[in-house]
Amino acid sequence: MALSLSLWISSQQVWEQRAQSQQDEVHHHQSSALKVVRLAVHEDVVDDDHA
Repeated sequence: MALSLSLWISSQQVWEQRAQSQQDEVHHHQSSALKVVRLAVHEDVVDDDHA
């Protein structure tokens, strides 16, 4: 029983680490998309100034 419990705990920790790394990747993609949007908005503002 103790062996299976420790195995279960270690597998839970592995799953949590995987979930955390996936969240980090998603956050990275979101921030990258946000930068692209900001750049596009900034360019629009600059174009309006020159017009």
